[in-house]
Amino acid sequence: MIPAVLPLCLCFILVSCGGGWPEYTPPENHSISVLTKQAELYESLADGCSDGSLCEGNALLERNRNLEKIAMMGTDGSADFDEIDHKYALLAKIAGLDGYQDDVQFGEPGEDAYYRYPREMIYHPKVIAEVVKVFADFGYLHIRATPIKDGRHHMVSFESRVRPWTGYWHPVASKPLSKGRKSVLAKLDRALYAAYGVKSDIQGEELRRFRGYNPYGWEGRCDGLAFASILTAEPVQPLEFGGESFSVEDQKAVRVLAYMDVDYKQYGINYRGDADTDGTYQDLKPEALHQIAWVQLGHRRKAFVVDESAKAEVWNKALFHYGWKAQHDKEASIKGFADAYIVEANPWVIKQRNILSDVATSQKDVLSITLRYRLYVDRSRKNTHGYRVIAGQWLGDSRENHFGNVKVVADDTQPNSTNSEMNKYIKFVRRGFLFSPGVAN
Repeated sequence: MIPAVLPLCLCFILVSCGGGWPEYTPPENHSISVLTKQAELYESLADGCSDGSLCEGNALLERNRNLEKIAMMGTDGSADFDEIDHKYALLAKIAGLDGYQDDVQFGEPGEDAYYRYPREMIYHPKVIAEVVKVFADFGYLHIRATPIKDGRHHMVSFESRVRPWTGYWHPVASKPLSKGRKSVLAKLDRALYAAYGVKSDIQGEELRRFRGYNPYGWEGRCDGLAFASILTAEPVQPLEFGGESFSVEDQKAVRVLAYMDVDYKQYGINYRGDADTDGTYQDLKPEALHQIAWVQLGHRRKAFVVDESAKAEVWNKALFHYGWKAQHDKEASIKGFADAYIVEANPWVIKQRNILSDVATSQKDVLSITLRYRLYVDRSRKNTHGYRVIAGQWLGDSRENHFGNVKVVADDTQPNSTNSEMNKYIKFVRRGFLFSPGVAN
């Protein structure tokens, strides 16, 4: 088990209701009437699913409907229950639970495995909470077919105003930040003393933090790299500071450590492959990812961080571009399942480097990823962007290979390090290295 204080670069549908439900725990800051209603909904979740056996599809949908009502209730109890009931009535039709035969299978042409709609439409309770959180913060996703050009659907794309930069991922095992008098942190301590007279021990603190710890070879600082590349401008020239010479990569290393523990809001579950996260592998759901990209890149023009892997491993990277095209899923409509759209997405993320390099970030440092998913819509709920999405499904290779979660930082995010000495002298570090939060975006 990895200690919580350690930075991780690669840390590392069938739904059952075994074990019954835990006691209801009231959320804080809710009125008595709202708490009473939430408790009633919560208690109804256990009905028919408390004996450890597999819950039937209808019972699971009923459970999820109540879970979504609980998740959407604000402090004033303002959740629109009629809308939620309407949504789950459509989901029951999509899942074939309103009379459709459960033994009929349906999938993509050419796929070896065909996936039953009932299991695709029944989200894990933790996944429901994440989708609700996304739509609460970013609004509902609406979609229609993208324009047709030369007989083919045209790719629509969004991109951040400023492209994040790349750098070395600084593996923990080799101690590149802190090992020896020539390490960047040793130089930083000397420079701070020479320039400002402060007796920092940033190098010593970093060595103490990992003393006696035997890290995995993949542990590093890709999270700090991703955050720093979004929140600060890329250094492009060597720097002389406090009598010490700092290369471009040295300056990036200082930024990486300074942003290792910044505040962010995460959407999506940290899948660990254990009992607690069993059944959540299809999170982050495609409709949640698509809406975050739509708002964060399309409207705010801000890059964000994604865990490139849905597995237990964690590879944090800065995502700055999202291209996609959507076409009506004619096969789904012919089969009588639902109105749906097939989306092919092409997000771009910045790769971390495996070697120290002062070369400026270029297109060579960009990793283009292909995602494929189906979005189900409610045609009775629409706006200028299209029809409201009520569910999503990863398709093909994307069922195994999709982003695990998203991390979004606020405009006023301040640097915060896992190194307490760095935090103690951060104002001097920022002054000497001429970086400030928000400069990049």
